[in-house]
Amino acid sequence: MSGIFQPQVHRQPHSYAFFDFDGTLINIKSMLSFLEYYSKIKFKSCHFYDEFMSKASRLQTQGCARSDLNTLYYQHFAGSSYTELLELGDEWYEQEIINKRHRLITHTIRILEQHRYMGDTVVLVTGSMWPLLRRFCEDYRIKDALYAELTCHGDTVTGALEHGPIISEGKAKAISRYLKHQKVPASLEQCYAYGDHISDLSMLEMVGHPVVVSGDPELETIADDRDWSLLWVHNTDAWYAENKEQPTHV
Repeated sequence: MSGIFQPQVHRQPHSYAFFDFDGTLINIKSMLSFLEYYSKIKFKSCHFYDEFMSKASRLQTQGCARSDLNTLYYQHFAGSSYTELLELGDEWYEQEIINKRHRLITHTIRILEQHRYMGDTVVLVTGSMWPLLRRFCEDYRIKDALYAELTCHGDTVTGALEHGPIISEGKAKAISRYLKHQKVPASLEQCYAYGDHISDLSMLEMVGHPVVVSGDPELETIADDRDWSLLWVHNTDAWYAENKEQPTHV
């Protein structure tokens, strides 16, 4: 089912709406964009960024799993200050998102706001980390987010993740953990999920209302075969063209 999608208005009072971040709500890769920004600000050069990109590209060519690339990304920050990551994350968001509003995918953001207006709980589900999400969650009044949780010794980032990568099957596992601790129950059949990439498939398969955001032909084909809702957003096509040579979904 393709075309304009809107959440159902006449349904049970409360549901959960799970949203991917990169490619679904913003049209850049937050982690790679921040890594480049961090490298320039922290080290006054792109060496820190280039070092990771070179290694990640080589591993991807060898067939490395996306979850392993995601793990490698956070290992790259071992020894960093978490406080500094929060500060630079806020600065990155201001410069790369707020000052470049075209990087927001307004169609899906409007749907996110519709869910919140109807009383649904909106939840971000992303392999990105809290320093890159904090400002977005504040701006759009999102209280719940499932993301890569960095482990720290004091203020020092270890490079390890508390629950492993939140990517591919990790998204479904994170949602299952989350729902077990919620006081307001909701059947997964009544829940919504929005994702733009094949790595979102496990999350989309969990819910009764999966919505595929356009841009990934493989996922679009699955949506068509399974009669899932397909949300066409024109600015994701440019995003995929721009990022097709980069490591996918670290």
